[in-house]
Amino acid sequence: KGLEYKVMCGRIVLNTDTSKLLKQFRAGLVEPMEWQPRFNIAPTQLLPIVVSSEREGRVLRMMRWGLVPAWAKDDAMASKLINCRAETSHEKPSFRGPFAE
Repeated sequence: KGLEYKVMCGRIVLNTDTSKLLKQFRAGLVEPMEWQPRFNIAPTQLLPIVVSSEREGRVLRMMRWGLVPAWAKDDAMASKLINCRAETSHEKPSFRGPFAE
């Protein structure tokens, strides 16, 4: 069976273990990771994400879901910024910087 995931507004289902993710995305691990498939991942929670860099190549890392804009006073904003309209993202202060990079 291949990669199994669903993205819903405000929740993610990732029903795939670490070994399948590594194989599917041809990624490596920089640090040991323990991940069990989950069915209700909410904003601000950790989940495995594939990232790529010149130094490390493609690797699987645990990352927190959500965007914390530079102007936010704390991480609580991450649970509120999970959706963005593609056609207006470049106009919104919260998304302008991350999309420019």
